[in-house]
Amino acid sequence: MLHVYTMPETCVDSNAHKVFDIGINVSYTGERNVSNMVIVDVKMLSGFIPIKSSVTKLERDPVIERTELSTNHVLVYLEKLGSETLSFSFTVERDVPVQGLKPAQVKVYDYYET
Repeated sequence: MLHVYTMPETCVDSNAHKVFDIGINVSYTGERNVSNMVIVDVKMLSGFIPIKSSVTKLERDPVIERTELSTNHVLVYLEKLGSETLSFSFTVERDVPVQGLKPAQVKVYDYYET
């Protein structure tokens, strides 16, 4: 199960258009008790970049094995996933204004099946 949301949920002030958090809830719904290692691949919205410190602090969670940053993706490696929901978030900021912004993809997949 995957649920992606923003904080704040709506852009009520001008700053919310420039900096906001991307929140992710993820859990395993397969046949086994727990999954293998999982990658959560978050594609950045056009014109936005992740704030590095907010991503690297995710590694303090014992379930999060490591994180990787690129220009337009954040990869979060999870040791395993169970049926209990794991929640985490990181901050992004607008680097370049983009008109007609479209939603970005978030994928969750088994590390060993890529």
